[in-house]
Amino acid sequence: MSFDGIFTKAIVDEISPLLIGGKINKVNQPDKNEITLQIYNKENYKLLMSSANNLARVHLSTKNKKNPITAYNFCMLLRKHLIGGTITNIYQHKSDRVVCFEIENLNELKELSKKILIIEIMGKHSNIILVDKESSTVIDAIKHIDSRQSSVREIFPSKKYFFVKDEKENILDDNFKLPSEILKTKEPISMKKFFYSYYLGFSPIISNEILSNSGIDSDKNSLNLTIDEIKNLDKVFLGIVKNIKNKEYCPIVIKDEFSNTKDFYCFDLKMYNHKENVTKLSELTENFYHNNSLRDRINQKAYNFKKILSNKLNRLTNKYISLNDELIANEKKENLKLFADILSINIYKIQKGMKKIKLENIYDNMNLIEINLDEKKSPRENVENYYKKYKKLKTADEIIKKELPNIKEEIDYVKQILETIETITELNELSEIEEEIISLGYTKKNKKNKQKIEKSKPYQFTTTSGATIFVGKNNLQNENLTLKFANKNDIFFHAQDVPGSHVILRGSNLTEDDYKIAGFLAGYYSYFKNEGYANVDYTEKKHVKKAKSTALGMVYYDNYKTMFIDFKDKLFDNYKIN
Repeated sequence: MSFDGIFTKAIVDEISPLLIGGKINKVNQPDKNEITLQIYNKENYKLLMSSANNLARVHLSTKNKKNPITAYNFCMLLRKHLIGGTITNIYQHKSDRVVCFEIENLNELKELSKKILIIEIMGKHSNIILVDKESSTVIDAIKHIDSRQSSVREIFPSKKYFFVKDEKENILDDNFKLPSEILKTKEPISMKKFFYSYYLGFSPIISNEILSNSGIDSDKNSLNLTIDEIKNLDKVFLGIVKNIKNKEYCPIVIKDEFSNTKDFYCFDLKMYNHKENVTKLSELTENFYHNNSLRDRINQKAYNFKKILSNKLNRLTNKYISLNDELIANEKKENLKLFADILSINIYKIQKGMKKIKLENIYDNMNLIEINLDEKKSPRENVENYYKKYKKLKTADEIIKKELPNIKEEIDYVKQILETIETITELNELSEIEEEIISLGYTKKNKKNKQKIEKSKPYQFTTTSGATIFVGKNNLQNENLTLKFANKNDIFFHAQDVPGSHVILRGSNLTEDDYKIAGFLAGYYSYFKNEGYANVDYTEKKHVKKAKSTALGMVYYDNYKTMFIDFKDKLFDNYKIN
């Protein structure tokens, strides 16, 4: 977890000078796990606390969230005790992920009342708790914990509050033990577990950084460390401790090779090659968790759509395979016509009650052929029966041959929508997908949801030469972008033979790099995204057409060229969206 005890201290060090002495003007609770405090201290600040399982954190915030019409009970209680109060102190409990805000306020009797608002950042056990400072009793908490949920500590009104006991080393103490001292007395342990097993506030991310900088393999057992490795371990460890105590932080966002945000931390971690420096820890934290939270909400809402589309895709695929198999099986229908023709010519040789007959095949050098007969039918009825079967299969073939291209087109279209869902970055884009699925008849409209959603817009990029590139985010955008917005001389790009975004390149004196960047975006926002490379077709927009009655965003084009795009090319680094 990146939001470990060390990162918690960094946040406390950042917000304390800004908030201590500040007055609490507003308290809000946007959802059941989140509290925001509006604080004035020469200027306005918004403090956010979240106890959500995977999003627990505390930091300053600049984003606005809608509050429920009826406030939560915990929010009402905090308003009663905290509004008008002054923050007198902010501190971290030891090196743990626990932050305490001491607040002084006047009660109903105009007497000075001291409270502590505590946030515990502990995964699924995260909580926000209001405690009376003098009695150390819980006034209330955003989550009530009883003995059935925890045998260690109960959290609900009137219970005594105490911090969770932890015997690990606290690096903020003066007499903490060095790694070399612990290694002498403790049982052998895998080094990847060493720091967060014996030191408070250390997570795997900083543990791996210390080991990496010490030249120690994380899978190595402590028993096998050399004297030099242990010396290096102490040296690197003390360097980290010094930076923490001196508040010498260097916040970074950790990226993957495609510039997607993976993680963050308060120190520059040398073990990562792809990273970006950030000035403020709160800004870093807010952006990371906002994007993660948004992605979670999108994923939750998209789950049903993906399920509907996947089921539809499976049915369409099975139907396509079944009809293809039927078409192959129907190839034998020509034998039925052959039998009918031969029987018709030789009808005078057939007698009712015959089960089979051998006749000369006029289509095969008069060689004898054996034909099965229905003994209950007359000669004429046997002939008509073979013709009838032949006509039935021929009609079925004609229907299948007409239906297969339509099914294939619908399969491609459903794949296109599924691909679009994977690249959605805003909730309003998901609403457009919902409208599209409803229009296809795959699901019914939710009558309760009558709220109008602002239409999303395509991605827009400007290259160093001044060219503009537009990238459709969904089929509706693809349709409008290519067929309505683009000029006839704009350049159209699309990943070759796979679902993907429509990309339009516009500008005068276009450079080779402009074409490459547009090609990259067409490949990156397609089925090729996870392949690391793409084949991309491009042509002038005037060569792009739409067939009558085809689905949204489905076009065909000619007079095109194809380029190969390697996503690792550094030219594309500034055009990758997280």
